[in-house]
Amino acid sequence: MLLAILSGFMSGALIGLPPLCLAVLTKDKSRLGTRIGMGYAIIALGVLISGPSGGAILSGNGNTSHWNTLWKFGGVPTCLSGLGYAAIRVSIYGPKLKIKA
Repeated sequence: MLLAILSGFMSGALIGLPPLCLAVLTKDKSRLGTRIGMGYAIIALGVLISGPSGGAILSGNGNTSHWNTLWKFGGVPTCLSGLGYAAIRVSIYGPKLKIKA
């Protein structure tokens, strides 16, 4: 139950952050819609591939399920993307936590 709540909470951040980051990075606002669309197209490729890949990882080579490998398959890219968001934020605004937009 706790895992479902945490997953739902975190997925909201994963869905809502890309447009915000792209809006900050885009100087010419007339191109913002195109960049958001392109960003979500790239995200869609990952979503399209992840389901069948997760099933293949989970089924493995025998009768045992590979849940730990599946967690790593999902967790490592999520952590790397979070670090990427943090790196972009620090490169634009510096290491201060409280800033005015």
